[in-house]
Amino acid sequence: MKKLITLCLLLSQITIFAQENNHTVNSCGSEALNKQLIQNSPKLALKIANYEKAVQSRKFTAKTSPTTYQIPVVVHVMHKGESIGEGTNLIDAKKKKKMKAINEQFRKIPGSTGDGAGVDMEIEFILAVVDPEGNQTNGIDRYDMSSQIAYMNNGINFYNSNGISQSSLKALAFWDSNLYYNIWIVSEVDDNNGQSRIQGAAQPATMHGTAEDGFFIVSNSFKDSFGRMETHELGHAFNLYHTFQGDNPSGDGVTVVCPTDNPAQGDFCADTSPHIRVTSGDCSATSNSCYPDNTDLGYLNNYMNYTLDGCRNMFTADQKNRAI
Repeated sequence: MKKLITLCLLLSQITIFAQENNHTVNSCGSEALNKQLIQNSPKLALKIANYEKAVQSRKFTAKTSPTTYQIPVVVHVMHKGESIGEGTNLIDAKKKKKMKAINEQFRKIPGSTGDGAGVDMEIEFILAVVDPEGNQTNGIDRYDMSSQIAYMNNGINFYNSNGISQSSLKALAFWDSNLYYNIWIVSEVDDNNGQSRIQGAAQPATMHGTAEDGFFIVSNSFKDSFGRMETHELGHAFNLYHTFQGDNPSGDGVTVVCPTDNPAQGDFCADTSPHIRVTSGDCSATSNSCYPDNTDLGYLNNYMNYTLDGCRNMFTADQKNRAI
């Protein structure tokens, strides 16, 4: 019996370790979403280019004031009619725990999952306390999707499935994006049961203030307090690119090349070494396969990379300046 109890405890510890360290973020759909948006609106490409020029004109001047920016957030729970606490209708405690983890990662809190070699972003996300009508709220908005057949069967349509479109879903539950940052918790994407391929995607910074601004995330990810998916997507919302940006010029997500080492291109951050995306999620590499002479391997631990969750614990100074 003692041996059995010991074995059970060991297996539980292994399970917890796996939960904390083996989730990957290669299911981010933000890059693909940007391409979709540009295809649907060619003018957006010019808007993004002009936006980048405006960012670059600031010359990455580091913030010197002690201001901490607080972003009011509303979390829309797009559930399938379950009782609170069942299925996709997550209890409030799960969402508050996730928001706490996001803030720990953005603020580089010692002893937390955000305790890495990077910088304190001085940005916090606060669940809204007043709704658009001026009423008191806890920042959590529940919406029953049981009458939406496409959603019930397939979730969100991302790659031409029979799910509900992102714009249709967001129109059902949306708060003014000039006043709040919207997060939609969804059941699944392209009938994936919330467990494979696309797990979430954020609108680019150029979409701030529009009726679709925000990001969607599957409930399986949001209820996982060990994950980094939400911090990664919020990085995109704050105009951060993948650290390997430029490694897939064909756009097929498969054929990769070494991106340029020009700091004015790629992810536009001089303090993230250019590299190709990881295929295994591992962060044990001892050299940069693209630029062996570059010994800065900090990108392995960057939230905007595709390494394992247990690897990622930092933003860089240039990423902070872009976000600010």
